[in-house]
Amino acid sequence: MKNFMRAGALLIIGVFQAAENPAKVMKMDVVQPEAVQVPYHGSAQFTDLPLELFQNVTASLKPRDIARLAQLNRQSRDYAKVSMRELSFKSETTVETINTVLQRYGGPFVKKVTIVATNLSQFNWDNLFSRCQNLEELCLIACDLTQLPEGIERLTKLKKLYILHNNFNVGQHWDVLPVSLEILDLSSCRLHQLPERLAVLKNLKELRLNENDLSQVNNLAWDVLPVSLEILDLSSCRLHQLPERLAVLEHLKELRLNENDLSQVNNLAWNVLPVSLEILDLSECDLQQLPERLAVLENLKELKLYQNDLNQVNNLAWNVLPASLEILNLSECDLQQLPARLAVLEHLKELRLNGNDLSQVHYWGRLPRSLEILDLDSCQLTILPRYIGALHNLEELYLSDNRLSEVTNWEILNNLAHLRKLYLISTEIYMNLTELYDLNPHIQIVYDLNL
Repeated sequence: MKNFMRAGALLIIGVFQAAENPAKVMKMDVVQPEAVQVPYHGSAQFTDLPLELFQNVTASLKPRDIARLAQLNRQSRDYAKVSMRELSFKSETTVETINTVLQRYGGPFVKKVTIVATNLSQFNWDNLFSRCQNLEELCLIACDLTQLPEGIERLTKLKKLYILHNNFNVGQHWDVLPVSLEILDLSSCRLHQLPERLAVLKNLKELRLNENDLSQVNNLAWDVLPVSLEILDLSSCRLHQLPERLAVLEHLKELRLNENDLSQVNNLAWNVLPVSLEILDLSECDLQQLPERLAVLENLKELKLYQNDLNQVNNLAWNVLPASLEILNLSECDLQQLPARLAVLEHLKELRLNGNDLSQVHYWGRLPRSLEILDLDSCQLTILPRYIGALHNLEELYLSDNRLSEVTNWEILNNLAHLRKLYLISTEIYMNLTELYDLNPHIQIVYDLNL
């Protein structure tokens, strides 16, 4: 019993380091016994699984099963009703090990199987699909697959399928994809066209196609995207235009278009962005102007625009930023002044301006007082902006990699009652850190990457 309990759980040990300003450090240890005893669902016999097979396998039991096992241990030797819900095979687990574990412990109660970085060309898929026919989640990551597993259509209850980092470029028959799918991840699978099968996946809510070359997919081919989608990832797909199909995805809440060259997309073409969007990522898209379409996205809460050259965007053009924003990332956008629009974003909680030269900013009053996180890393600052002291809701302040050698204005930290983290990595500040703690004893100061 002790062996099994040690194998089925992680022992988490809280280690507290005593220091002038103590910090909590969490350490996780996994205890491996000499032999791991795992119940077999198909027999009343107690079965031993040798450690050499179990080292790369994680078997998760629900708490009620662990409690049931403890009760059975006190009453009898019958372990038939205790079953595994999840099997996870780590990198380079042999096919023989996977087949052996599935043969012994696969069953209708297994809901999730994960296999990572293992060549499955000789894998017995029937062994998996016949024994684990009630699978709801299947992850086959970097397994050198060139086609979908034969018989996957038998998994009629499958909701989540992650088959990223495989090669499905040539001769793939997608008609075996189960129609029950709600999440499908085809990231980095060397796709050049969209699977037509997508059109019949009426329950699909999340689709990830990032890191595939979809530059040659024509507008008609994009019509296979189901209208049920809520999350769509098209980042790093070598797109130069926006698919017109986006306009009819009325349930879409999250859209990632980052790392595509969208510099030639005109204002009219941006109108395909659905008004239902809550998260939009346009980072590294070679933008020099803001799409006017942003102004009507009244549900938008998070907008990422980092690593676009927005230096020439005038103050009036910034008015397209919707008032609903809660998170805004303008990192490395070649900004030299703060957009006036920031001042009216009264719901904004997180603002990232790191990597912009803000050394000549004279008026910091444009920062909204609702901010909880402010990132000013690498902004060429030589003095702490006094207005920061008016941001009474601030919880995290990033000032790393600035030339903050002067100690003036640091008393404004007294006004920040909610400030918990202050980042000063790679700064030139020579102020005694104990003085900073005295200003606000609740602050955790991060001044070295090794801490």
